[in-house]
Amino acid sequence: MESREHALAGADSRASTGRRWLIGLARLALGIALLAALVVWGQINLRALLELTPSAVMTCLAMLLVSLPIAVLRWAVLLQVVGVSLRFVDLLHFVAIGVLGNVLLLGSIGGDAVRGLYAWRALGRSGGRIAARFSLIGC
Repeated sequence: MESREHALAGADSRASTGRRWLIGLARLALGIALLAALVVWGQINLRALLELTPSAVMTCLAMLLVSLPIAVLRWAVLLQVVGVSLRFVDLLHFVAIGVLGNVLLLGSIGGDAVRGLYAWRALGRSGGRIAARFSLIGC
């Protein structure tokens, strides 16, 4: 009886992995479709991108790579104030997702809400500390 339950659990995890893979592909396809739509509608000027020098691109990448860890450290300090500690790698993940949320959602609050949601999940859905962080310290 146990071997059957174990086999069913293995099948569920494989189905879950396959589902996550398909969801990832759907997200990628949606992102590519949105970028293509922006190019077609003239919102992205590809000629301007071709005129960028390699040094300008490298400078922008360097600034991004420096700013993300600084934002992580800032958020880690704020979370420590309310008694929440998460690993640096997890916080880096959350901050990067939050930055993307700020770009895609209207205003900067959207990215902070997404970041808070991921932290809430990482803490085992104990949202009181995260909610205290947002209400006492501010986004």
